Amino acid sequence: MIQTYEHLHQALVGAHPTLPGRLWQMAEYALAHPDDMALETIAVLSERSEVSPSGMVRFARALGFSGFTEMQKSFREGLLHHMPDYRARIHAARSASSSEQGTPRLQSFVEAGIASL
Repeated sequence: MIQTYEHLHQALVGAHPTLPGRLWQMAEYALAHPDDMALETIAVLSERSEVSPSGMVRFARALGFSGFTEMQKSFREGLLHHMPDYRARIHAARSASSSEQGTPRLQSFVEAGIASL
């Protein structure tokens, strides 16, 4: 059973070469777009990956999950652990802009906000 995002990533890399057709295609998409896998609906992912929703469920089951939603939780866990928290972002912004004034400081906040997306 896959417990963490790291285990999921290892399972994807390990299973990827042996997966048939559409499941292989789904593994390619999942490895290239883990944030989409964490946040998008199965309908959106199906359209973007060109794999049917039922194929996505089969993909999740092939990896040992009970279904797509359970697999998506692992992707979300990975996304959350790789995002800096607000305290870290504020500290970085203050450190970077301690010598800056006005517009450059605003620009650094905008860049940090974009990076968090």
